[in-house]
Amino acid sequence: MSSPLELPQCLGSTRLRSLRLSDLPRFASYRADPVLAEYQSWEPMSNEAAQAFLNEIVDATHLMPGQWIQLAIADLDSDALVGDVGLYVSEDDTFSEIGFTLARTEQGKGHATRAAELAVLQALRTETVLEVRAVTDQLNQAAIAVLTRAKFVQTSTREAVFKGKPCVEVLFVRRRVDT
Repeated sequence: MSSPLELPQCLGSTRLRSLRLSDLPRFASYRADPVLAEYQSWEPMSNEAAQAFLNEIVDATHLMPGQWIQLAIADLDSDALVGDVGLYVSEDDTFSEIGFTLARTEQGKGHATRAAELAVLQALRTETVLEVRAVTDQLNQAAIAVLTRAKFVQTSTREAVFKGKPCVEVLFVRRRVDT
C-alpha cells in the first residue's frame, strides 16, 4: 500500500519538499564530495549521474513499500537545497528507514536534525509503520548526534563490511509509541 507524502513540511528554518530539476547544481555539488560519500551508500557522482538520479526521483509523491525515495532538505527562507533525506518503507509496511546527507557548508545549522524529525513524521503517516530506523558507522559522530537530537534511541551495534572496509554499525530506532 502506498502512502501519499504531505509536502512541503517545515520545522524551524528547514523545509522538507520534493526534489526538483532546478536543484541540480547544488545536488550535484554536494553529491560529488568524497568526504560526504564516506559514510553514505552512494559513491561521489558526476554531474551527469546526478542529473540522471534527479530525473528518476524528481517530484516523488508517495512512499511505496520496498522502495527508497529522496526528499529535499531546503532552507526555509531561500528554498535553496542544502541536502537530502532518503526514506524507505519496508515491503510489509511495518517499519521505515531514513538516511540523510547535508552539504558541508550547511552543517551545524540544525537542518539535519529538523529534516530527520520531518522525515519521521512522513514515515509515520503510513499507519502500519511501527518504527523508523537509521543505521550509521560508529565513527560518524555527526550522524549519531543528529539521530540522538531527533529522539532516536540506539538499540544495537553490529560488525559489518561497508565499502570494502570493516566497521561497526550503530542501529537507531524511533518507535511510533515514543513520538
